Amino acid sequence: MKAHLKQLIFKPINYYVLGVLMVAACYALFMLHGIFSMPQLLTWLIGTSAMLLVWQYGIKMPYLGMISMERLVQFHLLLTLPISETLVITTTASLIMPFINKSYRMNSYHIATIRALNNLSMNTIMLLSTYWVLSHWLTLPLLTLDFWAVFVITIAAIMMQIINIVMIYIYFSFDRKKVSKLFTPAYLFADFIYVPAGVLSALLWHGDHMVFSLFSSFMVVLLISFYGFNHKSNNEDMTIPKAGTEYPASFLEVDQVTAAIKARCDQLFDVQALCLLELNAAGLPKRYLLKDERFSKDEFEEILEQTHSKEHVNLGRLFIQGKTIDYMTALFKDHSGVFARLLLVRTNHNAFLISDLNLLRLFVQRYRPGLSYALTFSALSEYKNNLEQKVKERTLQLEQVNQEKSELVNKLKLISNSDALTQLYNRRYFNALVKHHKTKPPQQLTLAIIDIDHFKNINDNFGHEKGDQVIQHVAKIMRSWADKNVTLIRYGGEEFAILVKNQPRDATVVSLSKLLVAVRSYDWQQLDLTNTLTISIGMAHYPDSTLDELFDHADSAMYQAKTNGRNQLKSFHG
Repeated sequence: MKAHLKQLIFKPINYYVLGVLMVAACYALFMLHGIFSMPQLLTWLIGTSAMLLVWQYGIKMPYLGMISMERLVQFHLLLTLPISETLVITTTASLIMPFINKSYRMNSYHIATIRALNNLSMNTIMLLSTYWVLSHWLTLPLLTLDFWAVFVITIAAIMMQIINIVMIYIYFSFDRKKVSKLFTPAYLFADFIYVPAGVLSALLWHGDHMVFSLFSSFMVVLLISFYGFNHKSNNEDMTIPKAGTEYPASFLEVDQVTAAIKARCDQLFDVQALCLLELNAAGLPKRYLLKDERFSKDEFEEILEQTHSKEHVNLGRLFIQGKTIDYMTALFKDHSGVFARLLLVRTNHNAFLISDLNLLRLFVQRYRPGLSYALTFSALSEYKNNLEQKVKERTLQLEQVNQEKSELVNKLKLISNSDALTQLYNRRYFNALVKHHKTKPPQQLTLAIIDIDHFKNINDNFGHEKGDQVIQHVAKIMRSWADKNVTLIRYGGEEFAILVKNQPRDATVVSLSKLLVAVRSYDWQQLDLTNTLTISIGMAHYPDSTLDELFDHADSAMYQAKTNGRNQLKSFHG
């Protein structure tokens, strides 16, 4: 306990933050000497709220914080208010933000305090430097815009971004974090696109206040909408998918998942050894040694034995054969118990901190579903391969064994082509069927993409178990509606697909309209839902669309149905 407390107090990052805070304070005293003023209370509240809003709905980045519309608010303040009032507003927001955003502070109020003071210093230095450029070559507040003003603002924005990136890099270097891989072009330049909006906001502020109010409202709606779209995209495009989603083949391969875990650990943790143990009741643990730079086999066995822990996450220090070993361990759990253990090891006398432990806890939560599915699929595949080999060897001798093989293979095919939640066909089967139709095209083929409206609200308000029940009932309605020409697929999440073979477009439109009504008129109160559930349908028809275009056209029509208010059917017309 004393060692952790000492480590917490005497961290290099603490000295850096105190130092940069003193630099920022001296810089502010020099720049604000004789010109300090406080903002009006309403201006203070609105400005602080605006900064917190753009930060809260930013795009979250590991360690770095987020990409946000902060340049819009900052340049509006710089071009409309005295610099002292701008600093008071941004300082207030900088101090508040880490304490109200759990993921940003990584479940630690110590980290929140350090980040709050660092943000205060960084914003002070950035804004004072930017103000010096703007005030030196422009007349503030800005009332008109010409080419010279655009040039000066561009230089100021570039300088602000350079200061921002350099100070972030220095901060995390002192915190001994590897962030170079996170400095992508998207992160380095994304803030620039909001500078023109900040300039426009400042010009409108000095013009018609009604127009400024409309502009502000539009930006707030745009911000929240962008956050919602990005949040959905991130959920759909994660390198390791979440529980309850359809899994591409690559996510069912242990090598692919462990490679993703190793890459992420290399990005977030500076470790010299990394080991993943698959734990099962069938026998000895299966080891995946992802990284080992410093240890012999015997040394590593001793480390594994001495770091065993029943805690969900744990850290500590060992002394083995003259080496100082700092480690963290984490357990991966699912409904059946602990199925894997992760060990991270350092030998560079750089001890793991509580902040690293908090990040590891989030890391385990992030990768648990994908690892569980991959290990389960690997065990099933191994079982399947062994069983098929055994059946092959005894085929000529035992007719009964041959029959068991056939039944098991058929069962595995059914499982691989069926969705576990709804018993409809899954995406794997859908892809194979579409490929078959491309090889042997039918006379007519209709594809309909169906999405449950406002499904995220159901999960958020009633829980994922209720969401699963809703998906099951929609599948039940679809089975009652379908005839022999219809193939039903659960495409993923709350999305379904329907293939209708050799039926005219108009007849299919009528049939799908009946499905729309059937879902809307279903007794959803039996699931204790407060509102009627609806779906949106987009369809495309071959040969009006080519088979290669069919999915994109149906998907486009479905999003048109969403955009037009949901609860409707849209047919693609090229």
